Amino acid sequence: MKIEIKNTDIQNKSGTSKTGKPYSINEQTAYVHLEGKAYPVEMRFALQDGAGAYAPGMYVPTDASFFVDRFGQLSLGRLTLMPIAASANKAA
Repeated sequence: MKIEIKNTDIQNKSGTSKTGKPYSINEQTAYVHLEGKAYPVEMRFALQDGAGAYAPGMYVPTDASFFVDRFGQLSLGRLTLMPIAASANKAA
């Protein structure tokens, strides 16, 4: 799975939760390239608290993006990305 970042624009969602606690979530738009699909699909993902936008480029999800849930199933958590060039160097 490859994830493409085209720009550094960040969208902020903020407000007050049902419990009265304020929240602020920064999201970035990306395009996921899925095997068997002719075109990438637009998606949004939440950035880590205090993190800036990812630079334009091609990325892969890191292992930290996944966890095993209480039912023993693999799940996607907060998405963290690694540039493809860095992931290729890590595998070498």
